[in-house]
Amino acid sequence: MMQHNWHSMGRLLTAVPLGLGLTSPVQQTQVGRLAWWVWLLGMLVVVFIGVAWALLEESAQIAESEATDSGAPSRTVAQPVRLAAAALEAGGVTRPDDLELVKGIGPKIAAVLRAAGIMTFAQLADAEIGQLQALLHEDRFALADPTTWPEQARRLARELASR
Repeated sequence: MMQHNWHSMGRLLTAVPLGLGLTSPVQQTQVGRLAWWVWLLGMLVVVFIGVAWALLEESAQIAESEATDSGAPSRTVAQPVRLAAAALEAGGVTRPDDLELVKGIGPKIAAVLRAAGIMTFAQLADAEIGQLQALLHEDRFALADPTTWPEQARRLARELASR
């Protein structure tokens, strides 16, 4: 009768991979490597995220092109220049005011306002707060609070006119 050395059998079983390439927990800790299917799963997740990102970018480009085709104003580099020139010609303004003097308006928000045709303190004073909020939200400056800007612009326009 043959006696089995169960200790030797245990070592043999931990060294042999289990079905489908899965390894025993003992073998994983000894080798320190992950099974092939874990790597495959990770790669599939990465590919899925890449495809989802590409589809989102494509849908954003399609939406932007549809907005441009539907007559909505497109945001190009030339558009702020055209709007500024039109505002200067229409209003008879010789030069734009420094909108950054209004508390809460920095260089980026001033550029957004100029792109929308708001070049002077008088134009800013006449702007509705809802219009300003919509303009800021569109250009990702939703945290800015334009509620006091028209009043500040009125005060600055009066100071400028009194000089």
